[in-house]
Amino acid sequence: MTPRRRSHARPAAQRGMVTVVAMLFLVATVVFGLTQMLNMSSGNVAESQRQADRTAAFFLAESGLEQAQASLAAALVGSYTNNSCTGIASTYTLGRGTVGLSAVSSPANCDNSGATPCGACTVTSVGRVGNTQSTLTQDMNLTVRNGVYCNGATTDCANSPTLNWQLQLQNTAAVAGIGLFALTYDEQGNNQASCAAASNCRLQMSVSSPAAGNNSVGLMGNAVLIPAGSTYPIYQTMTKGRNNLAEVGGFFLGTSAPTLTGPTTAAGAASYWNTRNNDATSKTVGSNGSSTGGTNDGTATSGGTCAAPGTTTQSCTSWCQGGDMLVFSFSANVTQLSDELSGVTFGTNASAGQNVAMTRIAKYPSPQVTGAPANVDAEIWYARNPNFTGASPLAVNASSYKGRGSGAVGARWVSNNADTTSISSGTLTVGASFTGPPGQVISVGDTVSWSGGNGNPSCPTNTSCGTVTAQVTPLLANEQLGGRGRYQLSGALNVPSANNRTWTVSSTVLRVSACTVCHFAAGDALSGLVSGRSISSQATPNNGYGATEATGGVGRYALSGAATYVAPGTNLYAGTPGSTLYLPATSSQPTVTSPQMLIALKSGTGAITPGTRVTAVSAANAATTAFTVSTTPTTPLDGATLCAGTCAFFVPNTDTTFALGGVTANFNGWAGGFTCLKGVDLTPQPVTSSTTSTARWTEAVQ
Repeated sequence: MTPRRRSHARPAAQRGMVTVVAMLFLVATVVFGLTQMLNMSSGNVAESQRQADRTAAFFLAESGLEQAQASLAAALVGSYTNNSCTGIASTYTLGRGTVGLSAVSSPANCDNSGATPCGACTVTSVGRVGNTQSTLTQDMNLTVRNGVYCNGATTDCANSPTLNWQLQLQNTAAVAGIGLFALTYDEQGNNQASCAAASNCRLQMSVSSPAAGNNSVGLMGNAVLIPAGSTYPIYQTMTKGRNNLAEVGGFFLGTSAPTLTGPTTAAGAASYWNTRNNDATSKTVGSNGSSTGGTNDGTATSGGTCAAPGTTTQSCTSWCQGGDMLVFSFSANVTQLSDELSGVTFGTNASAGQNVAMTRIAKYPSPQVTGAPANVDAEIWYARNPNFTGASPLAVNASSYKGRGSGAVGARWVSNNADTTSISSGTLTVGASFTGPPGQVISVGDTVSWSGGNGNPSCPTNTSCGTVTAQVTPLLANEQLGGRGRYQLSGALNVPSANNRTWTVSSTVLRVSACTVCHFAAGDALSGLVSGRSISSQATPNNGYGATEATGGVGRYALSGAATYVAPGTNLYAGTPGSTLYLPATSSQPTVTSPQMLIALKSGTGAITPGTRVTAVSAANAATTAFTVSTTPTTPLDGATLCAGTCAFFVPNTDTTFALGGVTANFNGWAGGFTCLKGVDLTPQPVTSSTTSTARWTEAVQ
């Protein structure tokens, strides 16, 4: 038996296979690692791109907010409404992405020129780059300021050659308006203000306070007519760049374009100032806490030459003639931002002044204005009173009597040899020597008497020769009603014609031959020329009596009492004086306004209590206006001249004083001046300087 053999592998060959397996594993590991590294690198690149897009989108969104703020700031220069905010909405391309803007106004329906001012505009800006976007939201508060300032400690206030400050007005009205601007500036170091070349200033006053050094301030007043739909920037330049200043403005509108007063359009012709601090009743400057001043009567005349700004005082007395708006510009060197006037009263003359309380339009700066200089105060005050309607600012021939004129009762004349005046068998023939009409008339019921002359009358002298029962008609040549002609008498007496015979006709008929106030009526008590009588009735107007008769005016009026003769004369009055006054319809007329029209006595007989106002107006008849006043004149008016408008603010023909309220020791020095306008029938508005500020800024998390 052959034995079996077993086969055995050699150990060296088996060890080589392990090496191969190990190498394969190592290669797989390296490949896996490289794959992972490539995946990680690709992810990092994508993330880096997304981060770059996100950053770009953020900056695009920020750019959108900046554009929105610039648009709001531009809109605030003019008439700002909620549409100014919501109108920002837009989408536009910028860089390698887009910007989308939307906005919501607060309140939703607001209008800075109306009753609901706009408080804020919330803007949302979305920046998009690729598939990435960034959303930013910003609340932009809208701050409206009544002026501008420059703080010399932080800014170059010289304003030249670069404009650092200005006040800009946009006239959105349908008619032109007047912008009046008051600049207060620190005069330390002989600092001077002048209009910048491109600002088209219309200088009205340039005044300095009487103080010296740090307490001295200057006032520059400008008044400019701004066309409808126009924007007007006002700015001045200073010779000193480190001196403080503040400026305010008022905007004056009417239903038609207002104008400045004064005899000419020359600079200063509509303004008053007086820098002489020792002129107690006519100065417009003060120092050391003084609080009173005054002006001349700016309505005393209608012409003359007015002084130009920069002179010591305004000398003309026509600078406010015909005005309806008096404006007071005020500048002061003070200590605190809270220092301000508490009131301005114009016309403080004892027992004669009207004590008109003026209203403030604007004051700047205030404690709410961060960064403003504390030592300058700029204010504008105004008082308005409507003028009479008519060509003249004055109402003439005003009377406390409802009838005022000339007249006579009966007739008297002297006959001569050239006429045939006589009584024959009860017929009175009035000849050419009678020239009475229209001043004297003969009426039915009159009694006839005579004196002087010669002959043998059957009617005794100075006794009644009968009463007139009728005038014989038809009238012959040269005869007229109530004048020359033939009259039937009640008695059949005879008085022959004679030279130098005086004939007298006594009557109960008042002949009003002329009147400046024509409202004579039944029941009126008479005084002056005819006294102790009253009017019973007026005869039907008839132009055949030598003049145009009218109801209440020229005509014939039956009187109470016995027949009498009153020679022709003036100063015939009808009615009892009271709180109702009368004017000819041909004169300028008062109106009832709110507040009620203030009036004053300019000249003539009578006395009106200060503060008298018109409370009612009516048309008495075609020739006369009746108007009621708040206080009965202390002396009845008779042929008086009245004025309203700004004229009523002044004390006629003398200095009119004023008082400033709230002046304390903090008011080191102040300068002021007055400007007059006419045609202003709307409430003036402050010229505003509006800015935007950020209240809240948020980013939406994606």
